[in-house]
Amino acid sequence: MKNKTGGFTLIELIIAISVFAVLAIMTIQIFSNIAGVSRKVEVQEYVFSEAEAAMERIIREIQRSAIDYGEYYSMNVLGSSYYGQNGGAYKATFYDPGSGGPLVLGLDGGDGIDGTDCGSDTEYFFTEDCEDFDAGTYDSDTGRHYYSDSEAGFMEDANAFCESVGGDCYDVGYSLQDELYLISADGYEKVMFARELNGSEYVISSLSMYGSDVDGDAVYDYWGCATEDDCFDTIRHYEYDWITYYDYPIPESDLDLQDGSIDDVDFLPMTPSDINIVDLHFYISPLEDPYMGFAETESWSMQHPHVIVVMTVAPSSGLNEGLLGEDWTLTLQGTASTSVFNEVPSEYKGGWRWE
Repeated sequence: MKNKTGGFTLIELIIAISVFAVLAIMTIQIFSNIAGVSRKVEVQEYVFSEAEAAMERIIREIQRSAIDYGEYYSMNVLGSSYYGQNGGAYKATFYDPGSGGPLVLGLDGGDGIDGTDCGSDTEYFFTEDCEDFDAGTYDSDTGRHYYSDSEAGFMEDANAFCESVGGDCYDVGYSLQDELYLISADGYEKVMFARELNGSEYVISSLSMYGSDVDGDAVYDYWGCATEDDCFDTIRHYEYDWITYYDYPIPESDLDLQDGSIDDVDFLPMTPSDINIVDLHFYISPLEDPYMGFAETESWSMQHPHVIVVMTVAPSSGLNEGLLGEDWTLTLQGTASTSVFNEVPSEYKGGWRWE
C-alpha cells in the first residue's frame, strides 16, 4: 500500500503567490489613494482658511475706512504713476473757481480774489472789505462734478474714475477695479490692497501711507511711506514759496507690484506664497463720492459707498504637486459698507484746476 504525502504543486504555488501579490498591490493602492485624498482635503482646507482670513482683513479695513475717491481720480483720470499724489485735485472738480486769482503752473482757476478790483495783496478772508469785489470771481462749492455750468472745454461726463467729453462715464465697468484704495476718516492714513507678482504667481499685498500737511492748514496734502526704509522711490514736493522742498518716500505702482519680488518692503504680502491669488477684483459703488457730490441727483451717485470683493485662489504649483485629480480653484466673495458718513477732509486750493 502506497503512502501519500500532502503538498502543493508548483502551479498551485504560482497561483497563490500571484493572488497574494494582486491583493497586496490593491491594498497598497487603496491606502495610497486614501492618503492622497486626505492630503488633497488638507490642502483645500488650508487654502480656504488662508483665503478667508485675507478676505476678512480686507472687509474689516473697508468697514473702518472710507473709499479713497481722490486716489482713484489721481490714478485713473490723472494717470499718476505714484500713489498718494494730487491731493485735492478730485475735490477741486466740485468747485466753480470763478474768474479771479492768478493761474498757477498752468492750472485754470483762482483763489477767489479778483486782483484788478481788489489788489493782488488782498487776503482771501477779507474780500468783504473790497468795495469793488465781484462775486463772480469767488470760488464756490457746487457739489457737482464737474461744477455746474462749467467752462467750455471741461468734461461733460465725469466721475472719480472717468472724464470724457460726450462719453459714457456711467458704464458699470468703471466700478471694476484691480486695486482697492481706502482712507481714514481724518484723511491721515491711506491703505491699499492689490495683487503682487511673486515669481510666476501672485499674493495679496497691502500698503499703508501717511499724510503730510505742508501748508499748516490741518488738512493733509501728500502721502508717503512711514520712512525711506519702507519705500525706495521718492518724489519731491515744494512748499508754496517754491524754494523749500521735501522728498517723500513712495512706491511706484506698476514697478513695485509687477517686478516679481515681494521683498521690496513697500507693499507687504498678507497671504502666504504657497497660495496663488488667481484673480482679485473690487466692485466700487457708487462711482462718485456722494458726500462731495451732494448736489448730484443721479440715483447711482446717491448711495452710501460700499465694496464687493471677489477673490479666486488656488494652491501654488509647489503645494499642488502630486495631488490627485485636476487642478482646482476656489472663489470667495464679500461685501462691506464704509463706516464714514461724511466728507473726508481734503485739500482745496482755488488754483487746483487740472486741464
